Amino acid sequence: DVFEIASKGEIDKLIDIRRSDEWLYEHCIPFDAELSNKFKFGNATLKMHVKKAVVQTAEFLCDGVKPEITDTISSYLIGAKFNAASLSDKINNIDNEFIKQIAAWIKEEAL
Repeated sequence: DVFEIASKGEIDKLIDIRRSDEWLYEHCIPFDAELSNKFKFGNATLKMHVKKAVVQTAEFLCDGVKPEITDTISSYLIGAKFNAASLSDKINNIDNEFIKQIAAWIKEEAL
């Protein structure tokens, strides 16, 4: 599958993790910017902590998408300049159609 959609079991496991006290109270990154969008494959949210116009931490979440994909997007954005073109370019070179759709969305955002 091009979008790497998670199975129902994987989704249920992610839901359980993200409802836990550990996730809710210990897994919150400070963030200065947040982007959200609704796609056919689920809701996507990108949170970033920015210092001196550079992304220090990033967290990308998307319903029904495997954690390996969301973690890849998050890690690639760290160190990017905080503007739509730079953020998009950082992940657009990853050979994955789903990630390319996310890159296109980011590029359209006005930051």
